[in-house]
Amino acid sequence: MYVPFLPAATSTPPGWPIGRRRGGSFRGVPRIGPIDRLPKRVVHSPPVEPQTSALSEVRQGRWVEPLGRVGRFLVGAVFVVAAGAKALDPAAFARQIAGHGWLPEAWTPAVAIALIAVELLLGSALVLAVASRAAAALTAGLLLLFVGVMGEAWLTGRQVDCGCFGALVERGPGAVVLEDLGLLALLLPTLWSVRRESSRLRRGAVASVTAVGLALAFAAPYLPLDGLVTKLAPGATLESIGMEALLPRDGAYVVALLDLNSEATTGAVAGLNDLATAVPEAEVVAFAAAGAEERAAFGWSKGAGFRVEEIGAGAVGALARKLPRYALVVDGRVTAIWNDAPPAAAAIRGMMGGSST
Repeated sequence: MYVPFLPAATSTPPGWPIGRRRGGSFRGVPRIGPIDRLPKRVVHSPPVEPQTSALSEVRQGRWVEPLGRVGRFLVGAVFVVAAGAKALDPAAFARQIAGHGWLPEAWTPAVAIALIAVELLLGSALVLAVASRAAAALTAGLLLLFVGVMGEAWLTGRQVDCGCFGALVERGPGAVVLEDLGLLALLLPTLWSVRRESSRLRRGAVASVTAVGLALAFAAPYLPLDGLVTKLAPGATLESIGMEALLPRDGAYVVALLDLNSEATTGAVAGLNDLATAVPEAEVVAFAAAGAEERAAFGWSKGAGFRVEEIGAGAVGALARKLPRYALVVDGRVTAIWNDAPPAAAAIRGMMGGSST
């Protein structure tokens, strides 16, 4: 009798080949899995760093931060020093602004104070890294304004003083344009730098520096700073104070810088007349920013026993912040300075005898 072969219920699942176990291998023969299941040998090699040039590193930002820090500090320091120099004599800075002829003369005092405040604010913000990107952008705009103003004077051949450092430094328009372009180049990395939050302490320091500078600008006319911010100082020569064409180099002269309309000048006439009589070897010469008719009327009405010569208003501003002011000039060199009141005759004789102050 024929008996068909029936697999046991527990042997293999339906559809599996007879003799193949559920584990995946034939009886007695180990199964070899797919190739992608075989263990692989992984070889680790160090990554190769791409060779980059200095220019590419700058483009990738590796040098932007350090260059930005150096640039903003240098430009900020220049702005703080320049604003401080202007604050010592804001009236002279206002006259320098008026000399460009871009603004009405009545506006220049307010514009001078405003520029001092802005330069202090931006400069201290750059140095202390307070809103450095915004400060750099505003400073760049201010530098472009300066370049435009001085560039116009350079192209037209006008010799005007920029007033960048007040009355302490004088430069021509060409030198100022080149300097401002250099400062502008130093600011470029700061514009690309990463924005960072500034502390409250630094913001307070910026406000304090600006406030102190403004206080100095308002108090400067009442402080004894003439020897620091004006050209007229002991030891100066006629060439350095711009009076080589107004006085001979040989001889002794008592120079009086006067405002013919002030009461102080009216009160000084008697003292200057006494000097002209008591010390004839030192001629008394007065200078005023006035025309011939005004000077002649002053001499007649006040009884001046000395000559009064004309001098430009800009030249007077470079020699004195407040009038009247007096100087003894011996052989082309300033030997002594007096403010407010004329010197005594004994003081003049002592100076001419070899002593000095």
